[in-house]
Amino acid sequence: MLDRGFLRRAQYGTLAGGVLVGAITAALATVGHGVGVAAGAAWAALNLRVLEGLIGVAVLPRDAPRDMVPIFLWGIAKLGVYGLAFWILIVRPFPAIGMVVGLTIMLVALVLAGLATRTTVSRDTTPRGDDGDG
Repeated sequence: MLDRGFLRRAQYGTLAGGVLVGAITAALATVGHGVGVAAGAAWAALNLRVLEGLIGVAVLPRDAPRDMVPIFLWGIAKLGVYGLAFWILIVRPFPAIGMVVGLTIMLVALVLAGLATRTTVSRDTTPRGDDGDG
């Protein structure tokens, strides 16, 4: 089953990284760029939250019944998040480079959340492929 804690850790990491990098960017560059970084990270965290909700209602065990109403509502929310992104691109309230940096923070947070989730399994306990031969 999917570890929803992974997405939650990535969300919190994205928000924390966005605030930290946004503040540093605002101090070293311009406030507009710093706000753009924070806004890009906030959008990315919102996107991860909606993805977590959608996966939570759509990805179920084979025998579990699926309720299509929550799936539909989370799908609409996902489209709303992308609509917000299009609005930001059209209106341009922040410099685009700041938004890109904010989105990149999400990728770093995903990698760090994945490293924190990684389990330690001995290679001897589960042989696969060439490991099983010999």
